Amino acid sequence: MHVKLLPATQHALDALLDLAPTPETEDGTTDRADAEPVPFNDLKADPGRVGVASGLKEVAKLRTLTALQLPEDPFATVSPKVLAMYR
Repeated sequence: MHVKLLPATQHALDALLDLAPTPETEDGTTDRADAEPVPFNDLKADPGRVGVASGLKEVAKLRTLTALQLPEDPFATVSPKVLAMYR
């Protein structure tokens, strides 16, 4: 699959793995600027209670994933049985 990824996407994925998780403040927000990518561990995190802060965190996650420019169907050549093992 890595062959299908653009070099810029590969570097962006590597950068996500190198970012440190963002500590939360008392009100549940983070000090990370909106333009900065969200670390990989934060992408996997549960959205938490419904509210403005959690909504903004989810929007930041979506922006980070969109910026990766992943291919439309990266697993087109992978067998459905193999994919089922990873779900």
